[in-house]
Order: sequence, then structure tokens, then C-alpha cells
Amino acid sequence: MFATIRKHQKWLWFIVVAGVIISFVVFFSPENRVFHGRGEYLSSDVVGSINGRPLTRQEYFEAAKEAQLRYKLYAGDWPDESNASRSMFQEDREIHTRLLLNEKMRELGVRVGPKGVTEWIANAFRDPRTGEFRPQFYDEFVRAQLTPRRYTDEDVRRFVEHEVGIQHLIALFGLSGELVTPQEAAELYRRANEMADTQAAFFWSSNFLSKVTITPAELSRFYTNHSASYRIPERIQVSYVAFAATNYLAEAQAQLNQNTNLNKYLEATYQQRGTNMYPGMTPEAAKGKIAEEARKELAIVEARRKANDFTDQLFELKPKQAANLEKLAAAKGLIAKVTDPFTRFEPPPGLTAPPTFAESAFVLTPEEPFPEQPIVGEDAVYVISFKKKIPSELPSLDQIRPRVTEDFRRNQSQELARKAGEDFYRSATNALAHGTNFQAAAAQAKVSVTDLPPFSQKTPVLPEAHGALPSMKAIAFRLSPGEISNYTQTRDGGFVLQLQRIVPADPARIKEELPEFTTELRRRKQVQAFDQWLQKQAQETQIVIQGKKQQQQKM
Repeated sequence: MFATIRKHQKWLWFIVVAGVIISFVVFFSPENRVFHGRGEYLSSDVVGSINGRPLTRQEYFEAAKEAQLRYKLYAGDWPDESNASRSMFQEDREIHTRLLLNEKMRELGVRVGPKGVTEWIANAFRDPRTGEFRPQFYDEFVRAQLTPRRYTDEDVRRFVEHEVGIQHLIALFGLSGELVTPQEAAELYRRANEMADTQAAFFWSSNFLSKVTITPAELSRFYTNHSASYRIPERIQVSYVAFAATNYLAEAQAQLNQNTNLNKYLEATYQQRGTNMYPGMTPEAAKGKIAEEARKELAIVEARRKANDFTDQLFELKPKQAANLEKLAAAKGLIAKVTDPFTRFEPPPGLTAPPTFAESAFVLTPEEPFPEQPIVGEDAVYVISFKKKIPSELPSLDQIRPRVTEDFRRNQSQELARKAGEDFYRSATNALAHGTNFQAAAAQAKVSVTDLPPFSQKTPVLPEAHGALPSMKAIAFRLSPGEISNYTQTRDGGFVLQLQRIVPADPARIKEELPEFTTELRRRKQVQAFDQWLQKQAQETQIVIQGKKQQQQKM
């Protein structure tokens, strides 16, 4: 679960320098989002409990800030900085994990002194070329990334102390993972790098499409048996006002122009990313592209500010009703539109909206028609209101006949491929039992055989396998040389595989790569052992937050 930053110095250096332009973007601080929402958390000093011990508002707030800072350092973005981050960062889970780890360090008396904090920062912010700590990198990260989000020196010290403390927990409770003998590591290396030399008879379902016959009765029966897959789920329509980032590019450019260190930031970012990131571009053009990225980020921030102002005014209108959005938009000269119907698993047709758009829409009701916050996308920020919900329905066969026909044809071709593959397996098994080789058995059955390139458990792609490689890996290394597999069905058909021989790993490569493989293997097993310990602690630790349901999550 937890990597160490000191193992990723080059990557962290990229985060620190590449982020300086984007650091002009100032989103809401963790404090505002976690505790200043419209009533989700109480204002009391006690916001919950851990195993019955009162959990203070300050503890929760600190854990939230630590979780967000950790995500920034390890993922490269703040949790609210991109659509990908917003979907990846599960706030409740991350905060609960942090609370749990902090509690365990408190219970176990884990203490990290100033030396540990200093060493962590020195390792995290050192120059990848010289290996030396560069204070200016750290100072710039604090100034550009942390200060705008209200992180204090105390916040940073506490975060680093806990990060070092977590490494102590990993070392302690992951100790069993380090007990990997050289013999065990060598055997695992050999298994991972030995090659399977195979032949395969493939039965692609597409080759059987022309043999499928369709009757009205069979099609109707297929539709009835698979009706659940044709049911249209519940859908919703919402009204929305889009605050497009393109409307605020001028304001964003003005902010960039006011920064006297802009050229320095552009040069630092360009140097760190390197020329390979901008093929065929001059340094000036590349830095212009970097500046444009910053301008777009600032524009989306301005769009978010406007959307927040609009949302605040929307919540002030009484009585609270869905129609208020369209009324307020008209009064302010903005355009309110209505989406086409969409499900909770897809964005509205025609909108490049983030996944949170549908998530926010489906919790709306006529009584609670607006989400608490605007919805931030890549190119626009949306304020939405409830319009209409459309119940789930099952279209008739006549309404979707072409789709059902195509599904039936595909299903039957898969069945024909399966029957042909199983018939071949039986005939080939009998032929091999009487001394006939795999090629001759296939020729007798009028089935073609593909001689595949050798592959190992590490082989990522095998074009000849057309997506069947994962299944072939699982089967090939369980066969004995000369043995054939049962017919194995895949998404596009299936295959019968024969193992010809196992090609051992190259001894020279084993000697060269085994030490690094052993180190990495021990690290992985250490983390796995720690994860198991953490899962157990999560099950045994009861964390309750006011306004939230009781939490006992898998981390």
C-alpha cells in the first residue's frame, strides 16, 4: 500500500518542479471542504470517536490535511486538481486510514524526533542529478503548494513525523515479509522467467457467425432469457448552468502577467520535463505550451469561483425549489439548459462532464434539488438542479430487435466455437493416445494450428493470441511437455493448447538480476504483511464520525 518517497526521488522532483506553474491555482482548502460544508459536520469540538475515545475536530482536520498532502506527494496532484484525482481520492477512506494509522502510532508509542523529520525532507527534496538536498526545492514547494492551502510549518512537521512513523510500522509489522531465503527468491525468479514453447488451435467465434441460423421463436426465447440485460436503468434529467473555462481565459492571463517570477517558473518546468516531452518544438514554444496549461488551470479556478457565487445565491432563494436555478440564471443573464436523460453510470449525452456529475445528480430530489457544491470538470464548472426522474423500463423486442439479433448471433457463434473446440479436444486426445502428434491430429480434424512464440509469466502481449494470453499463461505452465489442455473459452472464442517444452531462464540473467529481484521481492512481501496487519486493525478498530454512518472499512 505504502511506497517510500526516498525510492522515488526523480519522480518526486518532477512533481515539485512541474507543479510550480499549476501552483497558481488556489482551490478551497481542506479546512473549508471538510468542516465548512452546508451542515455535514457539526461545529462541536468532538466530531466522533475511535474505539470509544472522543475524536476531536482538530484531530479529524489534521488527518484530512495529511491525507491530502500525502496524495499530492505520491500522485502528483491535489485531490481536487483533476478529474482523475477526484475519482481516485476517496476522501472518507483516506481520512479513516490516516486516523487509524495515527491512532496505532499513539498506542504503540511511536515517536519521531527532529533528526527523522530532517532526514525525510532531505531525501524527498534532493537534486536527482547530484543527490544533494536542495533547500530551494523545498522552500518553493511550501510557498507555491502548501501556503495557498493554509498548511503551516506545524502541519508539515506533523505530516513528516507520521510518514516516518508509518515506515516504522511497516518495518515492524511487515517483518515476516523479509524472511525470504535466497533459494526461495531464485526459484521464484526462475518460474517468472522460464518460457513456454507452445502450439495452439484457436476457435474464434467470428469464424462461426455465418453458420448461425435465426428463427423468430429462438430470438424471442433469447430475448426473454436475457431480458435483464436489456432493461433500461433509472435515468434522470437535470437543469444546469455551465461556467466554461474559456470564458475566463482573459482573467487567467492577467493573473499570469502579474507574476514577476513567471519566466523562472517556465524555465524550471521546461528543464525538468526535458526536451523529449516536446518533440519538434523550440524551447520558446514548449514554454509557451506550459504557460497555456497554467492559464487553463487558472481559468477553471475562476470558473469555479463564479459557480460558487452563483450557488451561494441559489441557496439563499426561498422557498427552495428546482425552478430557482433557471430563474436565477435568467436574472443574471446566464443560459440554463436541460440535459437529455442519463443513467448514474454515464455522463449526460453531449457533455464532457466528470463522473461526479452523475453521482451528484442521482442524490437530488424535488425537496433537495441542488448539490452542496458546484461540479468541477476539465473544461467547465457546473451548477445543477433536479428536473425529472425516469423509472427503469424494459423495451419490447420490436423496439430493440436489431440489437437482440446481433447479440443472439454473437452468442450462438460462441456456442458453435465451443462445440468445435470441445470436439477437437476429444479427437486430439484420442489421436495423441495412439501416437499421433498434435499437428497431425489437427490436420485430421481439419483444424489449423498456430506455432506461438515462447512466452513467460512476464510477457505482456502476444499478438497471435488475440487477447487469450492471460488464460494461456495460467494453463501452459501447468502442462507437461507434449500434453494438451482442455478447450478453454475466451471472450472471442477459445483454444486448445499444447506445451512442447519449457525453456529455462538464462543462467547469466539469473546471476545478474537475482539480487535486485530478491530485494524487490522482500519489499513486496513486507508491504503485503503490513497490509494484512492493517486490514486486521481496520476490522478491530471502530471509528465513528458524527453525520456519517459507522466506519469499519477495508483499507
